[in-house]
Amino acid sequence: MKKKNNLMVCSHCQKKVEDELCLICPHCENQFTSEHSLNSHMSQTQKIMTKKLTSYLAARFLAEPNFPSNNRFEIFTSLPFTNFGHQPLLDAKQFLHILFSTVEEIKEKMKAIRLFSRVLWLFFVIWIVALLLINTVKYDALFAFFFISFVFLIILWFLRSRYVIKSYHQISDLRAKLIADLMSDSYVEPNVLKQEDLDKINRQLKFYGNGEIGNKDLMPVLVVTDDQHPFPGYGRLQAEMTYICPPKKEKLDTKYDLSKVEEEIRSSIQDRVKSIHLKDVKFGEIMTIHGDTIPINSPLLDTSKVPLLWLRKDLRHQYLNESEGLSYRTFFVVQVSFPESMTLAFFFIRFFFAGNALGCHISVTTLGPLEWDQQYFQRRLLRHTVEKKDRFIWKLYWRNILKWKILLNKDGELDRLKIAREANKDKERFQSNFLPGSVSRVKLKDKFDMNKRQIERYQDEFQEIIEENTLWPGVCFKTYNLREESSYTFTLDFYGRSESISTVKTIYDQLSKALLDQFDELGFSVKEYRDEEGNYSINAEKIEQLIVGEKVRVHNKNVRQKNNPSKNVTTT
Repeated sequence: MKKKNNLMVCSHCQKKVEDELCLICPHCENQFTSEHSLNSHMSQTQKIMTKKLTSYLAARFLAEPNFPSNNRFEIFTSLPFTNFGHQPLLDAKQFLHILFSTVEEIKEKMKAIRLFSRVLWLFFVIWIVALLLINTVKYDALFAFFFISFVFLIILWFLRSRYVIKSYHQISDLRAKLIADLMSDSYVEPNVLKQEDLDKINRQLKFYGNGEIGNKDLMPVLVVTDDQHPFPGYGRLQAEMTYICPPKKEKLDTKYDLSKVEEEIRSSIQDRVKSIHLKDVKFGEIMTIHGDTIPINSPLLDTSKVPLLWLRKDLRHQYLNESEGLSYRTFFVVQVSFPESMTLAFFFIRFFFAGNALGCHISVTTLGPLEWDQQYFQRRLLRHTVEKKDRFIWKLYWRNILKWKILLNKDGELDRLKIAREANKDKERFQSNFLPGSVSRVKLKDKFDMNKRQIERYQDEFQEIIEENTLWPGVCFKTYNLREESSYTFTLDFYGRSESISTVKTIYDQLSKALLDQFDELGFSVKEYRDEEGNYSINAEKIEQLIVGEKVRVHNKNVRQKNNPSKNVTTT
């Protein structure tokens, strides 16, 4: 979004909008802040991590034996009324470009097969017609034509079969090369995407957020649909702590402004965390909203009734005041990056008054590396090399003879070698056979693929849903967050795990001490959190028991227990 001559200019369609409070462009329906917030506030460390993670995730899809499969590509089309949420360290644009550029290259290689298939079907029809005419018309020429067309049909079928096999080999080699390039950071995107595909990708990008914090103008918006997953997109909730400090006797009659108190404590926390000298740490704000409290007419929903991913900080109060009954909270966030282990840790901090006592709630979440490491891709590439050797029948025949010799040989050493070979072998094929016609149907789908009649029916149904609901209807869907669905909660590296957990514990310890020190200076009693010697007794045991080795994946049951006191109990 740019401001020009007191008008807002959309960065997508370059058209002017007179309403300065508008978040959604009325011309192209894109959020003004989407493009602006992608990478502009990323540190160099985060840019490197983002590029690596995006490459690994794209390589994982390319490594699937049935790539490209139309069923797998359905996850890249957003469901009605929903978006894909925030996905830290994922460059959605680059990711989609890699996948669909590869699909276009594969389609190009399959064009000749489709031509062969059409000619084959043509001759098959001609042969059937000739077969039917033989019984009614007795001409030697017709019989000769039938025989010749049959022979030609067999030859054409044989040539097509050989060309199909050759195309499978070419596709396998292409995928292996792209995976190797992505791993070595030497990938160059081919210029094969059509304008139609680029437009579809750009339309889908508004449903992705990168979860970047630290932007002075914008804050990420998180829609919560599962109480067990209060910060969707930012990993697994690992620990929680609440501090409640009543005012000191001499401060009982003092009135505090929460915003000013919060500003002072935030500044103290930033100074204390920066003193630890971490490689990459960021501070910012996010807003969480309970999905089943969003009014259908809330300005936090765009024209398609999809929740906004970003909110301008200067418009926060205006938009929230127009959303009656909305349940939301704003959190101060500390983000710590561990580039060696591709892990992020987040500290979500919220301040509030409990009567005249000042409270602070701290939540810790972690988002670890992808479940596929470099060794996985090396095994897949090695599997491709093995399958490449099997392309020549005589080599495959000779290798099978050698295998039988080992089986028949009673030498124990050879038997042990065979056990070791089978144990370390990647048993999943690198390239599976698929129907050539199925590749042509693989594409990124959206509502623009529908015909005029389907669009009219869709709009009528959409309008009826809006008229029949008072709250956001998207709460009934489980949104698919590719980043979380593909990641561990924490790094699995033996040494990196202990080092990262120690760092998280140190940050938590310093963060807690900083806010308690500030509470004390502001006139609130912290004696409940001090021992007899005056040292802080901060419960950091949960930090030492972080969940590692598990997937972040949290399946939304779409069930929330309202007004249940047991779900609001916090421990100190």
